[in-house]
Amino acid sequence: MINKIPDIFERNFFIGYFLPTGVAILIFDLILRAFNLPSVLERFYPQNSSDILITTTFFSLISWIGGIVFLSINRELVRIFEGYGQFNPVRLLAFMERYYFRKLKIQIDTINRQYLKFVEEGKNYPADLNQRRNQLMQKAVTRFPAKEQWLLPTAFGNVIRAFETYSYLF
Repeated sequence: MINKIPDIFERNFFIGYFLPTGVAILIFDLILRAFNLPSVLERFYPQNSSDILITTTFFSLISWIGGIVFLSINRELVRIFEGYGQFNPVRLLAFMERYYFRKLKIQIDTINRQYLKFVEEGKNYPADLNQRRNQLMQKAVTRFPAKEQWLLPTAFGNVIRAFETYSYLF
């Protein structure tokens, strides 16, 4: 985290953390106002032209602090969305990713057996089956890691794991 301190004055921080935090604050404020709840920023709304500078400064300071908080927890948030962590509640849904992985592998195996049957009989392999096989293979390498033991409980985590493992294997 200490090596990230200079990053809080760069364009990437502004676009990736400061602006999204500011937009989130504004949306949260609009939602509160829509339900007639007391607004967080209401007391800082400018009453006259001299208050605009105070309001803008306060809003920028809150957005900057929120951006720093998001910068500091970014890695942990990404790892939670990927499905890492012993106490991550998403791990309860890991069976779904295993199911989708196995189902895709069965479909690929079925088409591969059909291909071998056509080759043994000396017939030409139909173009539509070849196209379907290519689509399934592309889905397999972009959506899942190479082996079932490398599966993570979330689709996002499996996509990340897929490009990590395939680059390692090939």
